[in-house]
Amino acid sequence: MKLLLKLVSFCLVALVVLPVAVGSAYEVLSRHWARAKYPPPGRLIDVGGRNIHLDCGGQGSPTVILEAGLDNYGTLSWAKVHDSVARLTRACAYDRAGIMWSEPKFTPQHADAVAEDLRAV
Repeated sequence: MKLLLKLVSFCLVALVVLPVAVGSAYEVLSRHWARAKYPPPGRLIDVGGRNIHLDCGGQGSPTVILEAGLDNYGTLSWAKVHDSVARLTRACAYDRAGIMWSEPKFTPQHADAVAEDLRAV
């Protein structure tokens, strides 16, 4: 009976651990593959040991900052607008921490933290 209980317990633990391990490995490999296949259109800027993606074009003043709001596509959300604005003035789209090509920040992402990153970029 004890052996059966141990076997059932082991199987239950394996049912939880195995999918998590496989999912984690898949996530790491997918991110590596995507990074190699889809390089950032702009440049990566070091901000306190993390990289933030910034894509600027055009020249002049004022500089228009384009920031994605409700999705996780970051600078890609502005792809159709960016070049049109860049014909008139300087236009910069950036990815907030943890979105698209920007590395995550391991502190809370409140408005002040987002503004600090943008100011540093």
